[in-house]
Amino acid sequence: MLSVAIGLLFVIETNATVLTSSDFERFLDLHNKANRDMMVLLQDSGELYLLALIGSEMVHPTDEERVVGVANIVIDTIKKDIANVRGLVNQHASGCPTISLVAAKAQQILSFMDEFARVVRSIADRIK
Repeated sequence: MLSVAIGLLFVIETNATVLTSSDFERFLDLHNKANRDMMVLLQDSGELYLLALIGSEMVHPTDEERVVGVANIVIDTIKKDIANVRGLVNQHASGCPTISLVAAKAQQILSFMDEFARVVRSIADRIK
């Protein structure tokens, strides 16, 4: 439903006579992929948070090492997911360079990705 609403905003802003059905389908496809990847990022960040909580309670060094090992795997996954989302957003924005709604939303997502990547790097530096 959200995809349809965003797609309709896209049509309204761009003048429907210029927008082809394949452009609209491409917009929705890219939007859905980016949305799905961002949901995965949220899940991964939740896992990382839980691992930080678990790690803070570890007393035995072996247990702590295991938590750090799993956390490093999650961090690597998050880095790949960030790259995927950035790639989709850039692809999306480059396909619609003159549409201000798409450009503005793309910039918001990219800014969020920059901040999210900074936080993940900070966490990675602290646990290594």
